[in-house]
Amino acid sequence: MLPSTDYQQQRLAGPELEEDLERRIVQRTWGRIHRLQVERKGNQVIVRGFSPSYYVKQLALLAVQEMGQAGTVQLDIQVGEGETRPSEGGNHS
Repeated sequence: MLPSTDYQQQRLAGPELEEDLERRIVQRTWGRIHRLQVERKGNQVIVRGFSPSYYVKQLALLAVQEMGQAGTVQLDIQVGEGETRPSEGGNHS
């Protein structure tokens, strides 16, 4: 039986990393990052999306840090109105 730290490192190194990280970000931000994409390129993790506020962007960063992922993280989350969902209203001309 593997110690829990070995299992965690093995899990984070596997192909499920993107899905695990995306799920963690959605949970931490209450799903408020729009068009969320998590991509892994070698030892780098790239997180893209649109956030309604800097606070929500910071929550996404905390979610990434909680994963304990070694390597570099590129957080490419744009803050502002961005693209709104139909249920959020907005001006539709």
